[in-house]
Amino acid sequence: MKLTEKQTLIISNLGYDNPQDFLTHYPFRYDFLFEKKIDTWESGEQVVFSGQLVSNFSTFRFGKNQSKTTFKVLVEEQVVSVTLFNLPFLKASNYDRGIVVIGHVQDNGSIVAKRITNQDIKTIIGIQPVYPTKTTIKQHEIKRLIDKILKHTTTDNVVPDEFINAYKLLDRDVAIKNIHHPQSKDALKMSLRTLKYEEFLLYHLVNGLNASTLSQGISKAIDKGMLEDKIKSLPYTLTEDQRIVLDEITEDLSSKKQMHRLLQGDVGSGKTIVALLAAYLTILDQYQVAFMVPTEILLEQHFNSVKKLFPELRSVMLSSSMSNRSEVLDMIKNNEVDIVVGTHALFQEDVTFSNLGMVIIDEQHRFGVHQRRSLIDKGESVDTLMLSATPIPRSLASALFFNLDISTIATYPAFRKVNKTI
Repeated sequence: MKLTEKQTLIISNLGYDNPQDFLTHYPFRYDFLFEKKIDTWESGEQVVFSGQLVSNFSTFRFGKNQSKTTFKVLVEEQVVSVTLFNLPFLKASNYDRGIVVIGHVQDNGSIVAKRITNQDIKTIIGIQPVYPTKTTIKQHEIKRLIDKILKHTTTDNVVPDEFINAYKLLDRDVAIKNIHHPQSKDALKMSLRTLKYEEFLLYHLVNGLNASTLSQGISKAIDKGMLEDKIKSLPYTLTEDQRIVLDEITEDLSSKKQMHRLLQGDVGSGKTIVALLAAYLTILDQYQVAFMVPTEILLEQHFNSVKKLFPELRSVMLSSSMSNRSEVLDMIKNNEVDIVVGTHALFQEDVTFSNLGMVIIDEQHRFGVHQRRSLIDKGESVDTLMLSATPIPRSLASALFFNLDISTIATYPAFRKVNKTI
């Protein structure tokens, strides 16, 4: 399989080492696009329809680089008014053979479109994946690259055949293809179930450290007064679950047992701020903290959170592509950094810490056991906090992760919307 230079850059810029790994760049949501008869449309719902353009595009410009375009489409012998924002250079001649509109129904029956195309509607309808990306990388580029890799590669099962048969799971190759091209909601659910089971098994067999191998920890001095002051300074109030988990972590840090804890909770449940507060406590006791993430997108997100919520800390980013990498490495080595947020670059041999006291690993299943161990071994009796966005019941977690302490955030902060998952 031959990739273009741009495709290779996409893989690298999104935090992956090779095309095979890029297949685990899963969609963060799906658009369910199916045709409905116009007389069944309801206000507020998203619809997709095809028709004939029966007017010119009328564009009104306002503000800085903003525009509003209106036009009319003949659909099932009815004329529908459509509004589209910030696409001022449309040409009616491009839609002579028909137009497909994706948008939301308004109270008056008109449509506010989020996308129009002259493609065949058969290529639009169905369950469409939406991928996490960067502003410089377009959705269609990711989809085209995923399709190319799927066409030229197959993935082997990680879960043993007897487990696949016993638990009615899919082959990994089928599950991966369904995640990127689901043919139905049921197929998507089965694929998610298979990949989650695989993740749990890897946690259990590979990524976990046996409790008996944990070394004697180093008790850290906990400044509860400083912690409470920091919590009060946050722009939101911690939930009860976040408080409980923070207490569990605080107890770990103050004990002579080396912490090895898994913090699980859905996206948006507030795991990151709890992890950063744990890092803050560690830093107050004169230790350094390493926060490892699998992609550069998460790198920027978490680093920005540190800078915004903990401006008093000496924080840096570390990735393989940084131009000032040598300077950052010297700062880490010379104890001029409190917390370093980094990608896979963190576990490389040339990264040396002055006094590493805690390692936080986001989406820890994305890292191999040797990669994690090479980072943890950069300090003495380092406490480890791993984050997972795939919550499972505590009883099942205890069985799967017999060598980990488990913390769960089940509720959402008041300022967050609950993520609805399939």
